[in-house]
Amino acid sequence: MQTLTKITAKDIMRTDVATLRPEDTLESAIELFEELHISGAPVVDGSGELIGVLSASDIARFAREKGTARGGASEKLEQLDDELTEDEGRFEVNDYSEELLGRERVCDWMTAKVISARPDATLRDLCRVMSRESVHRVVIASGKQLAGLVTSFDVVRCVAEHG
Repeated sequence: MQTLTKITAKDIMRTDVATLRPEDTLESAIELFEELHISGAPVVDGSGELIGVLSASDIARFAREKGTARGGASEKLEQLDDELTEDEGRFEVNDYSEELLGRERVCDWMTAKVISARPDATLRDLCRVMSRESVHRVVIASGKQLAGLVTSFDVVRCVAEHG
């Protein structure tokens, strides 16, 4: 059994990562989030190069700015990124106007600054990045290629199993 100080991103990262394409609509992104019970996904181009991340918080922030959210939709989306459960929550596509969902593209709403780490980053390094950047997911990349994803839940699970 490895000690916590020797665990790396490669040891705990998820490699079967749902991704989005820049040309995807927000509707398809939200449907993916709902289907997989996730609150964000890396955005990759046609060659698989990592170009951004789209999160429920990104959608909520921009929807609030454009005045397109219905009811408490923006608040529900923002809460998703604050939860530490594997089932990261649910929100409904119909909380947003059809015009917004069908017209807007992921590339216009994603965060281009990707918070990432290398596969050999230690668990401590990952925790520092998450804390410093106030994020719940760190993309693991080899160069500009997506290698995996580590969420705050993955860190909690690792500590519970190895602590």
